[in-house]
Amino acid sequence: MSGVRDPTPHQPIVMNSMSSGTDTNTPIRRYAFYVAVVVAIAVVGITLGQFLPHIILGWTGSLGNRSIFGLVTMAGAWTALLGMAVQFYRPIERVNAILLLPTITVLSGVIGFATGTVFATLTLVVAAIALVPLVLHPAGRSVLRFDRVRSPNRLLVGLWVVGAIFLIVYGGQELLKQFTLTGEDALRGHYGDLAIWAFAIAVWGGLAVFRRRDWRFAAWISGFVALYLGVSSAVFPDASSSLGSVSGLLIAIWAITFVATTERVRGGQIEESGATEKSRGRPKNI
Repeated sequence: MSGVRDPTPHQPIVMNSMSSGTDTNTPIRRYAFYVAVVVAIAVVGITLGQFLPHIILGWTGSLGNRSIFGLVTMAGAWTALLGMAVQFYRPIERVNAILLLPTITVLSGVIGFATGTVFATLTLVVAAIALVPLVLHPAGRSVLRFDRVRSPNRLLVGLWVVGAIFLIVYGGQELLKQFTLTGEDALRGHYGDLAIWAFAIAVWGGLAVFRRRDWRFAAWISGFVALYLGVSSAVFPDASSSLGSVSGLLIAIWAITFVATTERVRGGQIEESGATEKSRGRPKNI
């Protein structure tokens, strides 16, 4: 079985999906994993079916004061579904992708239950279904093992820190609203879900910077959702939970810069690693 190549130069590493001590790659378990992925995608698709088009329709202003919530959370929902869909291709390498949907739904369900939102029970059921593919994942317990980059690029780290601080502050404000405000938005968990996605951008951005495996998915989904938050805030500065025109524009610029810098830095490390392996007469193992 081929392992997962460490993209950091001069750090050959082979990750074996059997390292958890149990056979995580038997045919029955693998088939069960794929079935669980299909079920998770279908359940989320059915649950959010009428809201998923908001990722495009929300730009028309039809959502009114809830434009930020509709655009950002549906952008996040599509990325979470993508994280499940990519499991059909080399799932052992998609360790950051498989974590997204279970993490988001569990947090949404827990916060919703704690604040008494109308969708809390349903969200917890969806979370339980989303956890099944994670449990059955071919990579086993190594999905949760943090394989850290040996020498993170300082520029990339600094860029991530700037965005992460801003997003954590924003997420904290939204979370406080969820626990303190009343009204329909709080009852539907709008503030809590925005807080979760703000935190998710920061966390998955960190995974793109510091984790060896599956960095590209983490970079692009964090950049994509951050871009939606920024642009929607700039377009709808007076909507609820908007960052405002200036801050929205700044976070949008940050999102684009972060993805581009991550691609340049981490992608360059892969190319350098491949050249090193070739010069040594050893096949590149990704």
